Amino acid sequence: MPRPPSAEQLLLFAPPDPVPPSAPAVVAGAPEPPRLVVSSPRSGLVRVQGRAAQSVPNAPELAEQLAARLITSLPTLGLPRLGGLTVTANRRTMLTVQRLGRERCVVRVAAVLLPHTETLCRAIIVSLRTGKFPSELGALLRTLTPVEEAEAGPAQLSSRGVTHDLRAAVDAAARRLAEFPKLRDAVAGWVGSESSARRRAIRLGVAYPTRNTIALHRALDDESVPAYVVEMVVHHELCHLAAPPLSRAEATRLREHRIHHSRFRALERRFPRLDEANRWVTDHLDLLLRF
Repeated sequence: MPRPPSAEQLLLFAPPDPVPPSAPAVVAGAPEPPRLVVSSPRSGLVRVQGRAAQSVPNAPELAEQLAARLITSLPTLGLPRLGGLTVTANRRTMLTVQRLGRERCVVRVAAVLLPHTETLCRAIIVSLRTGKFPSELGALLRTLTPVEEAEAGPAQLSSRGVTHDLRAAVDAAARRLAEFPKLRDAVAGWVGSESSARRRAIRLGVAYPTRNTIALHRALDDESVPAYVVEMVVHHELCHLAAPPLSRAEATRLREHRIHHSRFRALERRFPRLDEANRWVTDHLDLLLRF
């Protein structure tokens, strides 16, 4: 029986969709679970998720145009034919290209990229040939996802939940990290909503350093979740505000983890029940995933 994800993994990321070992995917970004899907009636290969259709009104038409280009060009170039094109609203996973054996491939693309048909086609072709995306795609992604947007954080947050009030947890953590006075003014609130489908992973907390803001998932705002677990997640995220990620160059030079470097870990260990709280999260994974 596979081991469940650790509490540390749950705090930091949601794992990608499983990919068969024989069919590695080329991914630009970090995937998220699928949303409501609206199928396109024309090619039969295009699926536009509901939120994607809302974010880009002509997404179905643009997706069909992209599919038509790929249906024509891929076999001509001796590449796997298109087996499916899914359009998402996910701005963290902008483009995924996956081979299904030698004959077919499937593509997932963020709706915001659809107007850039030429760049998309070239990126998909290059990835199928080399396993890598061309630099022009990276340049395009940087124009569409500026750092300020990525760290904007939720527009409105409320620290008071149904069971737990985050303000007290922030104040307690700020006292433990007293050499960082900005933490006393940190904004904290609850985010996330119930899911109708079974979750495979959950991100319990997130920090927005440029906004001095943290957010916790509402799955923790339950009477079955001990207060010290909520306090641990708050403390963890405030440590991210106090000790933000290193640059890639600095992490390489220091041989440190870029996000959870030694300075961050030293601050995190100040939480008195850290190990106990992490064990609770791991032992109660099913409870959190049912939210």
